[in-house]
Amino acid sequence: MKESIFDRFSHVPYFTINGYRQIANPINAHAYRARVELNRAVEKGSIVRLKKGVYTTRAFYLDHRNDPEFTNAISSVIFSNSYVSLESILQRAGILTETTPITTAITTEGNRVIENSIGTFSYRHLKADLYHSYEVRSYFGIQYAEATLSKALFDFFYLKPIANVIRSKDYDLVEDLRLNLEDFPREYQELFHELCIRSGVGKMKKISDFLSRELW
Repeated sequence: MKESIFDRFSHVPYFTINGYRQIANPINAHAYRARVELNRAVEKGSIVRLKKGVYTTRAFYLDHRNDPEFTNAISSVIFSNSYVSLESILQRAGILTETTPITTAITTEGNRVIENSIGTFSYRHLKADLYHSYEVRSYFGIQYAEATLSKALFDFFYLKPIANVIRSKDYDLVEDLRLNLEDFPREYQELFHELCIRSGVGKMKKISDFLSRELW
């Protein structure tokens, strides 16, 4: 196997085993042989496996690992039916007082966590009628989606197991979850309240009322 083969993929964010087969041995492209060669390249560190059959070159990863959009785009490559939300959006906006290196996303399919050499990608299930309010972006040709700030906060509260404690009059939701919501932009406050009402979920209506009464 020639190392120079991967030079052809060094300027794209990912490639598949089929793409490799076409370039490495287009006349006699055996899948088994390709898998063996790619496994060896992973072990050598020339390429990084994102998921089964999908890879990125070490060169592309090193050149772009500090790009804010990189891991969000890779999240979509790993699991296309998803949008980045929750902690990944909130910590970038300074809402969370604690940071996490995990890339978090929403899907209508089951919960799952995928780990590779780039990082940890956590996908949380949300029912189909709550799968909305995201913006589609592009990164080196990858189409990926990010929740709006209001929807990221909605998803965060919706998936937090706090339904029982919010019934207490003395419970301080913001203090308990250590959130910086004082400077949450007003237009996003209004959109958050609209999302809570639109959801028809009692828990979210209570959270919306609490924030209106105590903070916003």
